Amino acid sequence: MLPISKQKSLDSPPPAVVPQRPTVYLDININKKNAGRLVIQLFADIVPLTAENFRELCTGEKGVGMGGEVLHYKGAKFGVVQDTFIQGGELTHNYGESIYGWRFGDENFIAKHDRPGILSMAHTAGENTNSSLFRISTVKQER
Repeated sequence: MLPISKQKSLDSPPPAVVPQRPTVYLDININKKNAGRLVIQLFADIVPLTAENFRELCTGEKGVGMGGEVLHYKGAKFGVVQDTFIQGGELTHNYGESIYGWRFGDENFIAKHDRPGILSMAHTAGENTNSSLFRISTVKQER
């Protein structure tokens, strides 16, 4: 809540507090040439475990995972799937690993792919199988 001196009047409610959302980036190279930087704001207030997993995979701060592979998106390949989303993040030969171990559970389904640019983790084998794989929508998803 803002101090009284910052409010317009005592009758008006204070402005809504917007949670701070971490921002990460991926530098994109195509055919070994810089194609730009993808800046991503993480919904840590909605899916904190998922956001932290993605953030640490971007920074590489977790180090080496259970399978002996470096847990870092640096050098990971992307692909476009059916012109509806970009998928990436396969860090190992078995669809990757999360910072929490091989897989971690779904947190919720509040945020939808209702516009281009929405990030989510990609399931590897059904529900509750999140790892390092991720998707970014390129169009509005109908489901």
